[in-house]
Amino acid sequence: EKKEELLSIGEGRIKVTREVSLPSVSEQLGKGEETVESEIASTLELPLLTRKLTTRRLSLTPLLTFQECPRRFFWEHRLGSDPHLASIHTSENQVGGNYSVILGEVFHRVISGSSHGKEFEETDWVGWFQRFSHQEQVEALAHLKVMRENYLRSSFFPQAEVRVENEYPFLLDLKGVVIKGIIDRILFYPDGSFVVVDFKTNRQVPKPGKILDRYFFQVYLYSLALREIHGCLPTEAWIYFVRPDIKVPCSLNERNLVATEKKILEDVEYITEHDLPADHPPGENCEFCPFTFWCKESFSSS
Repeated sequence: EKKEELLSIGEGRIKVTREVSLPSVSEQLGKGEETVESEIASTLELPLLTRKLTTRRLSLTPLLTFQECPRRFFWEHRLGSDPHLASIHTSENQVGGNYSVILGEVFHRVISGSSHGKEFEETDWVGWFQRFSHQEQVEALAHLKVMRENYLRSSFFPQAEVRVENEYPFLLDLKGVVIKGIIDRILFYPDGSFVVVDFKTNRQVPKPGKILDRYFFQVYLYSLALREIHGCLPTEAWIYFVRPDIKVPCSLNERNLVATEKKILEDVEYITEHDLPADHPPGENCEFCPFTFWCKESFSSS
């Protein structure tokens, strides 16, 4: 690359053309590797040189992944492995899992627009499903319409006098542990009360157990963050399963909130203190995990 500049010599000025060397491909790749390394470390926002910090930070998504499957957490959020590349050996069931993820993403985008989902143009969203077969595209669009219709009839579709916060970012500071995340929706009513809701696009409500417990944990954590921000807990907290059109209340009693705080601190402490793959066992629900093939390989080679 050439660069021109003027130099003054005595009373005269001359134009000088300099050649500026560009970084080599290897140098550019090296910088890319440094960026990836930094992104991996930023999962806990720890420096690359390991040392004990007084404040530990973690995004909510990696925390929930750790609760679901410590091994997936290690591969995806500690090593920085790309789930899309890992899923090269996906089965039909796992493709179905991607279908559900994309359907959920599209629904959240629909209801987060300026009309909160009231205005809907089919052509604006059909492109999101192009990676699927024609039949799957038709089914996905039909499911999206059903979820939107259920939502519009629900109490979580805001009336004119209700203020709405969609995709609300938060920081929860808990005894030196900082959790950052995004809340699906908060509804602020004229009487000063406010309601938090987390939308789920599952086909059906999970049976009582670990999956449903994680959903409750998520809403309890939201409520703790909102108490820190607004000085009081939400008046109500809900999980809304949009496809089956079922609302599940979340009890914000002291027992649940204290248990949530304890769980956060325990999980972050474990994540901070354990760096080896062997410290991260597999979870129980592997059906839609993109790393399943890796898991099987690790078992067969051990």
